[in-house]
Formats: sequence, C-alpha cells, structure tokens
Amino acid sequence: MPRSMRTWKIACASRILTVSLAFLFGCMFRNHVPTTSTEQLVCGREDTEDGTNGMLQRILEGFAQWDTQHFLYIAQCGYTHEQNHAFFPFLPGLLHLSIQITPASVHAWLGSQATAMLWGLVLCNSAFVGSAVFFYRLTKHVLANEQLVRCATLLYCFNPASIFCSAVYTESLYALFFFAGLFQLYVKDRWWLAAILFFHCTAIRSNGILCAGYFWYTVLIEVQPTQRSLSTRILSGATRVIACTMACFLPFLAFEAFGYHQQCVGVDPLPNWCASRIPLLYGYVQKTYWENGLLAFWQLKQIPNFILAGPILFFSFYISWRCISKRWRHFWRALLSFRNHEMTVKGWSATGLYGRISFCMTVHLAFLSGFCLLFMNVQVATRFLAASPPLYWFAAHMSQQSCRIRKIIWGYLYTYIALGSLLFTNAYPWT
Repeated sequence: MPRSMRTWKIACASRILTVSLAFLFGCMFRNHVPTTSTEQLVCGREDTEDGTNGMLQRILEGFAQWDTQHFLYIAQCGYTHEQNHAFFPFLPGLLHLSIQITPASVHAWLGSQATAMLWGLVLCNSAFVGSAVFFYRLTKHVLANEQLVRCATLLYCFNPASIFCSAVYTESLYALFFFAGLFQLYVKDRWWLAAILFFHCTAIRSNGILCAGYFWYTVLIEVQPTQRSLSTRILSGATRVIACTMACFLPFLAFEAFGYHQQCVGVDPLPNWCASRIPLLYGYVQKTYWENGLLAFWQLKQIPNFILAGPILFFSFYISWRCISKRWRHFWRALLSFRNHEMTVKGWSATGLYGRISFCMTVHLAFLSGFCLLFMNVQVATRFLAASPPLYWFAAHMSQQSCRIRKIIWGYLYTYIALGSLLFTNAYPWT
C-alpha cells in the first residue's frame, strides 16, 4: 500500500476519533454558559426549532462554539460589525458559497445555521486529511528517514489541537495550503505555485504574510546551478522574490482596504482608528476586542492560561534553541559568503533535522512562539503553532531516542485531545 494512502487513512481515523469524542462529550454534559456572550452573533432566525432541524442543531451545537460562531455569522450576514474584521474572509467565504450551492429543499429543511455547520465540518475535516498527506510528502523529503517520517506524521494526525482541526476553525485549511506551499517550494521548486498557495494562507489567517520569508530565505541561501552572470541572477531572483512577497501580502492589504472603505468612508462620527497615520483595522480590533498587545495578557488571573500553553511553548523554544544554536554559524556564513557561496552552502545539507529547510521553519516557529507569548492571548498557542512541522519532526526524533520521552509526548497528546473534545464542545475555555 502506498505510504500516502496509509497517511490518508490514518488522518481519517484521527478525525473520526476526534469528532466521535466531541459528539459523545456534547451529549453527556450540559453546555457551560460562557461569561462572554455571543448572543449578538445571530443572523436572522431559523424557521424550525423542533423536528429534524431542531434535533440536528442540538447535535451540531457542540461544534458551534467560540470563533466558530463568528465564522458562521460572517458567512450568513457578512462583515456587519467592526469586530468581525478579526476573522479573514476565506473560510466564511467558503461557507457562504456552500450555502448558496445547497439545494433549496435541503436548505429549507436544515436551515442556514445547520447547513453552514455541516459544510464547515466537511470542509475542515477534509482539509485536515489533505494537510496530512502534504505533511507526509514534505517530511519524507526533508527527513529522508522512513521511520521518522511515519512517526512525525502520526504525531501530526493526533496533534494536541485536534478538536480545532475538526471544528469550523481555520487550522486545517491553513495547514493544507501552508504544507502544500512548502512542498511546492522545496520539493518541486515551483515558486509561482507556492506563491499562490501562500496567498491563500494569508486569506485564511493574518500570519500567512510570514510565508513571504521563505522566498527571501530561499533566494539568499539556496544555490541554484546556472550559467547566467551574477547580475542577471540577482535581477531575476529579486524580481521573483518581490512578486511572490506581494502575493503573500495582497490578501491582507485587500482586506484592510475593504475594512477601511466599509468603516471609514462616509461614516459619521469617524472611528478613532480611521484617523491614524497608518489605519490598520485588524490591529485595532485585536487590541480593542481581544485585548492583544505587548504583555497585555500578562496578568495574575491568566496564570491558568499560561499553564495551558506551557507545554507547547516550552517545547517550541527548546527545539528552536537546539536547532538555531547548532546552525546559526552556518546560516551567517552562507548568507555573507558571496564569492564561495556554493561551496559554503554545500557544507550544510538542505535536508535533515538540522538542514537548511528545517532551519528556516524552526526560525519561523521561534518567531511565532515569541509573538504568541508576548502579544497574544497565550492560550491559543497550542492551535496557533499546530501547523509548524519542526514540532513533529523533533518530537519524532526524541521519541525514538527515549521510551520515557515517547510516553510523555503521547500522554500529552491524548490528554489534550480528550480535554479539548470535552471542554470545547461544552463551551468551556480551551486553547
């Protein structure tokens, strides 16, 4: 059996397990009423509350928690409130399109909310399966060790943010396009296809703009055998990397322009952020409604959330320090050696756990971890970092070196999968 087919089956099994746990816990316990009400996120009213529709809605209720309600609202109503702009349009757009293509009879029977939820669950779980396949292919190229590849893929399929990979959240869609983009860039050397895929990453989540860094890193570090002159290579590389960078930033800039036009043009009184020197609605919304900002979350009452995010952040910083401290001299030597660049880079393999590709991804992981710790609601770290390949590569490597470490890693994964399925589906705070 082809390995990619086995990966597809394992990913499907992990989604079936997670969804089954969520349904089970949702039926066993009564929903907690969160202190932050989301009653305002209701767009219209379902025609039927009893019968099949009402029953289906009660079954799906466990998945309609937290950010899911925002995505469902935007899909049905659009960006009607300022705080809606914290959520990028790709997932709500897919849900809206799905509602539109649903036959009228089915839509009338289910209602808008249940229709959007069902489509969202199908889309997000299918995206996760696709992301697992691309993760396997990328890992196979980078690690070149079948045992490590299988272990890392298994760890990804049962990652600690599993409930968010099955719920109507952006985690699975982002991972699909991110892993596919890395695969096209580093395995297939298809820059333009990678740029298109990273374009979708930014349309899904704001941190997709960081994908532009992979193009800059590649053009500065990687050696492309060619007979062209140095000036021609520099001009070609600069043109290509700038175009790909623009592709990564375009969705963010377009979304900001849309928000400015909607919230500032022809509006009286004018919101304060509109008069800023650089009016960024996304940053304003994150600071005002989600209390994000430098050390804004560092409060005594948030200690439980720091404990919740502690394992993933500790491991991220540990492997980042381990990889970067081991290879930073190679990086600077390769970056600054112009005359003997090819010979310098050849002394540092592209593949391997400490290779050039893994190094770049680890730097990306270190930045995301630091930003999350200092600027964000820290409890989201578990799902925010879930699409970082080095987490699974180093975990697989360490689990093969020590049986005790392997037990700790899998114990952590099982605990977070179970707790996540229990707490998220009953509207308790989770990562």
